[in-house]
Amino acid sequence: MAHEIASACKCKLCGETIIGQAGLILDAGLAGLDPANQRTAQFTLRLADHVIRKHPHENKALETKALEFLGMLRLANYATSDRGILEQRDFLRWTVHQATLNGRLSDEKLTTAAVDFAGKVVDLCVASLILQVPAPEHVERVSVSLKAQAAETLAEILNGLREIIEEPGRYQVTAPAALAVPQDGQTRS
Repeated sequence: MAHEIASACKCKLCGETIIGQAGLILDAGLAGLDPANQRTAQFTLRLADHVIRKHPHENKALETKALEFLGMLRLANYATSDRGILEQRDFLRWTVHQATLNGRLSDEKLTTAAVDFAGKVVDLCVASLILQVPAPEHVERVSVSLKAQAAETLAEILNGLREIIEEPGRYQVTAPAALAVPQDGQTRS
């Protein structure tokens, strides 16, 4: 027995809400799928139809990206030493990565995390030193400087990791609105 599911999605381009149908949707082209997957596939087709009909420019950009992704998948099946093909494959991989990256860390969030973490580490070290040093007031003065240095070092490390994960400057391109990359701190919904 199929589950009764009604889905709803709001188009980010025009604000229109598309509501899926509850109950089992039978489509001969989807016959090999279980009922839940048939409903999902049918609803996805309705969403695609909306973009095709109401947003042809954005749809064209999506089709281009789909072909690029398909090209990357096809190129991945071949070994080559041709630098041009290798660069094209990497560029296609990068564009998919940028378009699907779930969230990005802003400099502000990164710095705040570094300051918080460094402060906790230095506090632990200072607490340990206070127990061992006969003049704890000197240790506490040094802890302020240590926290700033530790935060700066940790922020550099986190920044480096962010650069490795997000690859923001690898290629310079402008994404169409339909494929816009989330801004700092945002996630895809």
